[in-house]
Amino acid sequence: MFVGMSSDKDLGNLQRTVARLGGEVVEDPVRCTHLVMDRIKVTHKLLTVLAREEPCVIVRKKWLEECGRQQFWVPSGVEKFAVKDGEKQAELSEVIGAPFSLDGWWERRPQE
Repeated sequence: MFVGMSSDKDLGNLQRTVARLGGEVVEDPVRCTHLVMDRIKVTHKLLTVLAREEPCVIVRKKWLEECGRQQFWVPSGVEKFAVKDGEKQAELSEVIGAPFSLDGWWERRPQE
């Protein structure tokens, strides 16, 4: 699933990469395994992924571009693929009154 792509050309190239590698692009945030974004953009998709019970990997489009170059699914948990946007993170931290970061978000979730 994709959020906040800067151009339709980028999106089309990334979708073709997913298909070439045998993956499937879904629009339902409940079904996705990876959320690909170029910058932090608060959308229904992102909020749904963050609220899910199952983990979903959130990565920059750079990860999918690297998968295309390598011709296989490269590990997504590498720091260089983490979504970072200092300005947006600071803005969201102020709005919610707590630090906001996508780094390791799944491990920080409250356990029931």
